[in-house]
Amino acid sequence: LDNCDEDVKNALSQFCGEYLRRYVLFGSNANGAYTENYYHLMKLVSPGSELADRIGNVMGLIYANTVSCEISSMTINLCTSLGDDRYLADVSYSTETVGLAGPVTEENNIRLVIVEDGGALKAEAMFNY
Repeated sequence: LDNCDEDVKNALSQFCGEYLRRYVLFGSNANGAYTENYYHLMKLVSPGSELADRIGNVMGLIYANTVSCEISSMTINLCTSLGDDRYLADVSYSTETVGLAGPVTEENNIRLVIVEDGGALKAEAMFNY
């Protein structure tokens, strides 16, 4: 059910783009600033949420030899209002990663549950599929 108006879709698209940029940087550690990447990502995550717990549990466990990792495309496939200022965004995105094995392109699909919290959007849950 794609039931969000254009203003909501635009706001969610901007949020998802920034969230994914921070999420990919945290996971790839391409800039070597792992702790800083974690704190920047967590600014877009709802405190006490399932997602905050999951990200916190992997803090310090990620090891990557990535030279660079960039999002090359992102599409909001579906935007559903769940009520109570919550939304479900179905997102497809591609990353271009350069590591020790050379360049790799990956296609990814996620669903994000996003809540409006004090006028700011925050991610509550994320599911890869």
